[in-house]
Amino acid sequence: MKLDKYKKFFKRDFVSDVAVTLFGNGLAFVISFVLTPFITRAYSPEAYGTFSMVYSIVMVMSVFSTLSFTNALVLAKEKETFYYLVRISVISTITFCLLILGVIFMFRGEIITRFELQLLGNWIFLIPFLLFFISIYQIIFNWNLRLKEFKRASKIKIAYTLTAKGVAILGSRIAGSHPALMVLGELLGYMLQDVYLASKLVIGEIKESFSFKSIKRMREVFYEYREYPSFFMFSNLLIVLYTSTQNLVIAKQFGIDNTGYFSLASSVTNIPTQLISLALAPIFYQKLTELFYNTPERLYSFARKACLYLAVAAIVPYGVIILFGEPLFSFFFGTKWGFSGNIASLLSIYFYFYFISFPFSSLFRVLGKIKLFFYLNLLSVAGGTLLLYFLSLSFSFYDTLLYITLFNSGAQAIILMTALYLSYRKQKH
Repeated sequence: MKLDKYKKFFKRDFVSDVAVTLFGNGLAFVISFVLTPFITRAYSPEAYGTFSMVYSIVMVMSVFSTLSFTNALVLAKEKETFYYLVRISVISTITFCLLILGVIFMFRGEIITRFELQLLGNWIFLIPFLLFFISIYQIIFNWNLRLKEFKRASKIKIAYTLTAKGVAILGSRIAGSHPALMVLGELLGYMLQDVYLASKLVIGEIKESFSFKSIKRMREVFYEYREYPSFFMFSNLLIVLYTSTQNLVIAKQFGIDNTGYFSLASSVTNIPTQLISLALAPIFYQKLTELFYNTPERLYSFARKACLYLAVAAIVPYGVIILFGEPLFSFFFGTKWGFSGNIASLLSIYFYFYFISFPFSSLFRVLGKIKLFFYLNLLSVAGGTLLLYFLSLSFSFYDTLLYITLFNSGAQAIILMTALYLSYRKQKH
């Protein structure tokens, strides 16, 4: 009887999507893991910290570039609505990237000084181009998600990793350890993803979308999904901005070298989450949307069981990092990065909860609770930012990270429990 329930819970198409996604992301992880030591040996903590600062800035701006309408592409029931959402996202992206290019052109020196980007220099002009390709990726990735093209998205993840890491490594051998090479690697990687994800099916729909030209209808769609730029966009902004603020505060209060240690620890500790949790999040989003429209009485049972599986899956990788962070980092990345291992042991507590909660954040979208999601993130980010700043004035770098990690872990647990409770209420009603 129990076996039948699990068979119903994991239908073949869902299991197939999960397997394909995990395999693609798993192979990309192996490649990234193998190549990262070459990068850490080629670049100094200062250069890596500069690259991390650039990437953080771009990710913050990417929240504004599409006005977060990309997050509604899967939910749109009618094709007409979907096409207008895509069009709004593309127009917004082009306009915003041109604006950023103009701002950098006029205030280049001040931006470099304010954000500690002296090592980047004039290569700062790469930022709007990286932003453009990341924004287009967000649009076309969600397009593929709507079409259930999970296999295609998994394949290109491998090519992206090889491109981004390969350019950084080969570039350091030819032109030295300049942080612009890592930025260029990311830019080329996203460009490759954009081209590959434009499948025949997507291109066919792009041609079809040209027949929808009503400015009036586009305004109506904008108004219908107005909560995305007004609330969901700022929810995403808060999340991304919090990460960037952490890097900025650490750079200002504890030095750019500690930013490099923190960035490496964060990126490596985030690998299990990216490999499994973030990889599965789009599939969960599509599945939760499907359940919401067709069988809402199964919504909570699906979410609860999936949550338990993720909680168990996260124990091994983060348990290992907590216990052996420092020796593992010293062995794989070189002795100069041993301190990053100590930081990673702390951050693993937070990433354990983030690993579990992230796939279920889409429940707020599916259930139409975007405002609640915004307010939860606002409280979390505002509290964490204030705590980080005041702790940095009185405590050591390591102690500051300890208290911030405990706070962030609690915040993720609250968001997860809220999402599950909402799905429980929906299932009961």
